[in-house]
Amino acid sequence: MLYDVPVGWWNSVALAVDGAGNVFVPVRAQSEDGPFEVRVAKYAATSGALLWEKRPGSYGESLSLNAVAVDSAGNVVLSFWDGFRIAKFAGTDGTLLWQERLSAPPGASSGETALALGRNGMIAATGSISEDSGSGIATVVYLETLPPLSIEKIAVGVRLRFAGGSVSTYDVLRATTVAGPWDIIGTFTAQPDGNVEYFDSVPPTSGAFYRTRAAGGY
Repeated sequence: MLYDVPVGWWNSVALAVDGAGNVFVPVRAQSEDGPFEVRVAKYAATSGALLWEKRPGSYGESLSLNAVAVDSAGNVVLSFWDGFRIAKFAGTDGTLLWQERLSAPPGASSGETALALGRNGMIAATGSISEDSGSGIATVVYLETLPPLSIEKIAVGVRLRFAGGSVSTYDVLRATTVAGPWDIIGTFTAQPDGNVEYFDSVPPTSGAFYRTRAAGGY
């Protein structure tokens, strides 16, 4: 048996298989009076032998491991009930490649999430968001391969250009420091071909930082 929690418990709610038939099993574990821990293991398709096991970290009690998927390169992606946390591990040896977490409003909590992988490094997670004012459904998309973005100072201000989703709506945010606070300075819809162009006609004289997001996002 792989998982050895002498006094405590562990559980798993999902598994995934890569193109070669190898199996990935993620687990949420806790030893007595210890923190909640995430573990993920890979088993060989031909023999069931353990190829590797990783323990990427300890988390709070609210952590819930929800879904697992394998991308076209054989890397494994996990989603958690912890602010739409997504973590990606190398299929070859289990190295943690990256993890991201949605910055939800203060006091908000997220519910069970489902996970799907798309082309070009797209990872989507969906689930519920609950706040004091009510609850709803949220979908978060992470892109490993970002579209080209250009910011150019011109005679009438600053011009931003990037490739977005066809007829998708975006907010443009601006801050005078990279740490924020970030203010929405405009909302616009991409052209049918996905191209986006936005002009800031009154940029701060001291300089500014810009970023974009799907309209209405956190």
